[in-house]
Amino acid sequence: RPTPIIYGLKSFGTQEFNSTAPNVLFAIDQTGTTFDEIGTVELDTAQIDADGLAVSPTFGLRAFQITAGGSALLSLGKSDATATLLGEVLNGRDLRGAAFDPSDNLWAVDAANDEVMRINASTGEVSSTPVAITVNSAPFDLRDICDMAFDRHGNAILSSLADVYALNTQSGEATLLFTHAGQAFAGVVLSIASATEQTLFAYEVNGAEDLVAYDLEDGPPQMDLILNILPSFNAGRGDLGAEIRCRALEVVKPEVTFSRDGDNAKFEWDAAPNHSYQIRHTSDLQGDWSTNPEIPVGVLDDSATGEDIDALLDDQRFYSIEAKFEN
Repeated sequence: RPTPIIYGLKSFGTQEFNSTAPNVLFAIDQTGTTFDEIGTVELDTAQIDADGLAVSPTFGLRAFQITAGGSALLSLGKSDATATLLGEVLNGRDLRGAAFDPSDNLWAVDAANDEVMRINASTGEVSSTPVAITVNSAPFDLRDICDMAFDRHGNAILSSLADVYALNTQSGEATLLFTHAGQAFAGVVLSIASATEQTLFAYEVNGAEDLVAYDLEDGPPQMDLILNILPSFNAGRGDLGAEIRCRALEVVKPEVTFSRDGDNAKFEWDAAPNHSYQIRHTSDLQGDWSTNPEIPVGVLDDSATGEDIDALLDDQRFYSIEAKFEN
């Protein structure tokens, strides 16, 4: 399997944007250099239609079986796409987009009722009061070619046909980020690499089925990654899902040495890989602390702080060095 992994679904389409079985699970990496066809989604050996793909390090792959009467939560095998039914059919709901937030809560958007809600990832039951999606406080018509995603900070993104929004999952208010006319975004995920956190990956199904990427702040033009995914059949719809690699803080106590050369004072420690260091200082332990920009190196001197450390030390200055680790 490619690493980091983005999983996707491609469903069969008999006409524009409709969705039927078979539905194929695949995996890709976010550089667009590796593609792996995993298998056809089957429930009790029968091919089914599925959407609303979401990925969690705790729960694995979750998706929703799409039927004429509603949607039901599934677990999907990462190695063979075998589906296991986890919950009863949620009658009247068309859960076409889903994602786990950084706290492993499963969220879904309902294209039939234009709502966002939490779903119990084990039982498939609605676990929060559904919230109506709005734009400028007005009712919003969520298209059934849609998806949602979270970044590592818990910010939600919503796609609806050619539009991409920032979504407040508590109020339901969606704020337009960009539109790419002529596109149909059936699946979206945000980057799972810290260096490119503002990259939006999209599965576009208008015409050929392509994996493309956008700068979330700038929008179009797109960056083509993998074009014409699984060309043996035309897609109706599909989806993307990826694990969120959360920013974590790790308590590190580096051994700090102090040196003074004339008027130049300096603290030094061994900088660890993937760490940055936040410098805080105060002259009153009971008062406010000043904060300097994070630095990636293990040196605290005048150039790092923009201040005369030697003079501050003479003023009985206290320093705190906080190490931050980002995975």
